[in-house]
Amino acid sequence: MNLPVVHTFETDEVLPFWQAFSENPGTTLLESTLKVAGYSDYSFMGVAPFGTFSVRDGVGYWNETPCVESPFKALKQCLGQFTFVHTNLGPFYGGAMGYLGYELAQSLEDLPIHPHPDVDVPMAYLGFYDLVFVFNHITKKTHLVSSGLSVAHPEGCSIHARERLAWALSVLEKHANEHVKHPQNDTVAKTPDSCGPIISTEDRDSYIAMVEKIQEHIRAGDIFQACVSQRLQASLNRIRPQNLYEQMRLTHQAPFSGYLSIPGGALIAASPERLLQSVAGHLRTEPIKGTIRRGKTAEEDQQLAQQLSACPKNRAENIMIVDLMRNDFSKVCLPSSVVVPELCQLSSFTTVHHLISVVEGELAPGYSTVDALAACFPGGSVTGAPKIRAMELITEVEKRPRNTYCGCFGYIGFDGNMDMAMTIRTFLCMQDTVYLHVGGAVTLDSDPASEYEESCVKGLGLKKLLSGATS
Repeated sequence: MNLPVVHTFETDEVLPFWQAFSENPGTTLLESTLKVAGYSDYSFMGVAPFGTFSVRDGVGYWNETPCVESPFKALKQCLGQFTFVHTNLGPFYGGAMGYLGYELAQSLEDLPIHPHPDVDVPMAYLGFYDLVFVFNHITKKTHLVSSGLSVAHPEGCSIHARERLAWALSVLEKHANEHVKHPQNDTVAKTPDSCGPIISTEDRDSYIAMVEKIQEHIRAGDIFQACVSQRLQASLNRIRPQNLYEQMRLTHQAPFSGYLSIPGGALIAASPERLLQSVAGHLRTEPIKGTIRRGKTAEEDQQLAQQLSACPKNRAENIMIVDLMRNDFSKVCLPSSVVVPELCQLSSFTTVHHLISVVEGELAPGYSTVDALAACFPGGSVTGAPKIRAMELITEVEKRPRNTYCGCFGYIGFDGNMDMAMTIRTFLCMQDTVYLHVGGAVTLDSDPASEYEESCVKGLGLKKLLSGATS
């Protein structure tokens, strides 16, 4: 088993490397633009994937060849083809990077299916990378790691790794030379147009009707809560997704930001919420429930934060999902290892305050990180409780697929480490259209009009970004 080939740069600045490879098909960038201890120690960029795993209509495909097994089992098998030498370069230095869409849950449970999806995007799409930039924001260094895993023979693997690394260095050199000739190309680019009008699938009355329908089921004892959403969309009007991401990372700092190149478009993320992290078999999830806007002054901001922390309804929402995630963890964790070290902690982001809890557990022998992901997918904070019935009702009231929204994105390493974030506060750019979902949890205590306003608050900052993407 060969060690990967590594080239080290004396900088951890992400943008120059990203701009050098952003036009290359398959480039995926995962970074934390919100500088918070424990979240922003590393960023990762995978370039030139040697393979892809995708799911369409419930069928998994490895490099466009259909897989026999169901999607999660197929993904597990694909990852299992590759073994990796452990290094101290960071938590991820080779593996799969991409997303799993919300409707992939149909491969896990008997759920209703929307007969007419209106966005042509895979249920899941992950690139397999043996050429990864590891940005270490602690040491202020960047490691380019090339392992040549697409070649099976050890000797050929080593040669291929060196060739791949040389290619990546040549791309960086060419980009640097272009920057000398045209330095303006490395600024955050702007285009002469703004996006088209932002429209929603739901107006105020129809959103309120969705909330009231969910409350009918709660009163009937059918569920405790469910999360509903509206979809916003607009024409990009030739705004490049790469430029949109560069604007987002400046104005909407988040623990889980990223740009994922996918067939026909891109996924652009500024997510506040971790779905599932696995490090050496230690699992961690951080469900969010409870949201309020930021204040215009420091005094108002503090008052709003205290209001959120003290609100019984928001705390009840959060605790319900904590219980749901504890149950999901218990399917794959050692008995008595599931704990809740943090409950309803206040966290502040660019435009909103949230209540966040933490659930942890130890993966039991015989289970993999993909098994753990399947046990938790999709996250309870974007479905409701009980999960399956809540998802059935979501399909009924929303009337269209969520696609990437409320799934997850991130990495699954060949060494078994994983970090997946909720696909919320994200743009899906397909062809010339950009999509954005916003929503919230409905309980018996919900005020339907307030729920509509909360969904609008969650989308306010990103709507402003679309409207002012070129200003």
